[in-house]
Amino acid sequence: MAKNYYYINRGEFANTYKLCYAPSSQKLPEEWERIPRRMATYYASQEADRREFDKAMSGYASALILPYGMDEFDVDMYYEGEKFTIKDRIVTFM
Repeated sequence: MAKNYYYINRGEFANTYKLCYAPSSQKLPEEWERIPRRMATYYASQEADRREFDKAMSGYASALILPYGMDEFDVDMYYEGEKFTIKDRIVTFM
């Protein structure tokens, strides 16, 4: 099994970014920057806190770390019947 690396795609503002993970064998586009897992979970938890306590400044960033190519809305809409776990804000499909 390949090791997963964590990535961030930063937007123009501090609260606009997307988080994902991908296997080490997968090549991501240039705008995705590799970051440590701890930073990825920190960014995701910061967005989750903003969504709870500061709704005006939230919703522009990832609150979950998903496999590359997926969106948070995909989990709600398309994978409702599939089994997945969320641990440390990282979504893993079984």
